[in-house]
Amino acid sequence: MDSRIRNIVNVEVGDLVELVPMPLSYPIYDEVYQDVGVGLVIKVVEEYTFLPPIDEEAGNEDGRVETIKMCLVFWNRCAEYRWEFPEDLGILWTSSRGANE
Repeated sequence: MDSRIRNIVNVEVGDLVELVPMPLSYPIYDEVYQDVGVGLVIKVVEEYTFLPPIDEEAGNEDGRVETIKMCLVFWNRCAEYRWEFPEDLGILWTSSRGANE
């Protein structure tokens, strides 16, 4: 399992972000497709989802509820809005840290 899946990324509305190298959401695309430029986080949503059992044969028959977080990002180079996983984003500037400085 990729270690980035468990990384906690605190992306907030108004943050300027970029895609990290080899993002989890785009493993089959080349670097040209991933070169979307700098993005502005427009919306952050968080939902609960039920995940089925990982390995029923090993005795783990219960599923689990986990939180899935997604960010709506406007990308400047391609001029598109896209939903991204926070783990795929690198924060370039955040309004919360900027306000504290």
